[in-house]
Amino acid sequence: GEVFVAANEFRIREIKRDDPSILYSDNLFDVARERGWWSPSDGPLDWLRTVSLGEYNHPYYSLRRVWRVQSKLAPSLNLSPWVEDGYTRAYPFSVKPDEKLTVRDVMNLYRDHYEGTQFDMTEGVAAGPFGYPNRYYGPYDGQGDVGDPHRDLAGAWERPLSVAYCGYTFVNQARGWLPDPIGGICWFGPDKPAETCFVPFYVGVSGLPEAYSTCDTDHFSRESAWWAFNFVANWSALKYSYMHQDIKRLQDSIELGELEASKKVDERAGKLLGESREAARRYLTEFCTTNAQQVVSRWWEFSEELIVRYNDGYINSPGHMAGEVGYPKEWLKRTDYYNGPTTYKEPEK
Repeated sequence: GEVFVAANEFRIREIKRDDPSILYSDNLFDVARERGWWSPSDGPLDWLRTVSLGEYNHPYYSLRRVWRVQSKLAPSLNLSPWVEDGYTRAYPFSVKPDEKLTVRDVMNLYRDHYEGTQFDMTEGVAAGPFGYPNRYYGPYDGQGDVGDPHRDLAGAWERPLSVAYCGYTFVNQARGWLPDPIGGICWFGPDKPAETCFVPFYVGVSGLPEAYSTCDTDHFSRESAWWAFNFVANWSALKYSYMHQDIKRLQDSIELGELEASKKVDERAGKLLGESREAARRYLTEFCTTNAQQVVSRWWEFSEELIVRYNDGYINSPGHMAGEVGYPKEWLKRTDYYNGPTTYKEPEK
């Protein structure tokens, strides 16, 4: 009934000796004292303070995501996105959601870019004319694990839940009322959460489809599921506010269809399991493999549709090619568009 959130920062705090609710190494306190990280006079050992600098990379790189998920799950808590420092206790270890979550609710948590908040990464100059939420890090940004959260920074991007460099996302679903081979499902989504499509793999399968067990990021391949989703995610950068809506519609169609289909799969697999465990495994494997291959094929087909639909900056459709949409007026105001060549006279200096 509770949800725990961790985002590149330790969430465990006080560790008390002989506390039956937590496991730790026998030499934890001795090592921490010998290293000068903690002293008994400090009181209970604060794990976060003892072994880390608190916040990771830069202020709010981690805590903003903790705030976002907890706020979406339990808005009744009225949690603030602003805290005193990286060692804050403002965010509970876990929260009870105001409403029961569905599998897709959890999937969509991973797809978040702070939409609708003051940190919305689809808004502002950095998002460009078409609301692109990805930000690319460089040598001037925080230096990861070795970063000092107290150093002066020239600037920093917000770190959303869904980032372009994410390799894959999964949601594991445990349904204890069903037999183990059927009750456990791993919903797996290659590449960036916001632009992926989750597919189910039952615990009882005996193997994975080749597209989901093949990935070489050094070589583009149409045989790899990861490349299908990675290509669409990258292509969407050209006109994100338009293409993301197309992606979302296809996500909804496929994922909702899979959830509906799983009801019949559960029933069929349950009957087979009563007859033969091996027969049930074959059935689950065949379903998961066929479904996953169909999703990957559809995504490649979809990628080609996007190439044609948004070719050369237009919005194209059968019988109506080269539909001009230009740029949003508000974005044009931020550029030198209105200072462009509107007269033959030399501009006044």
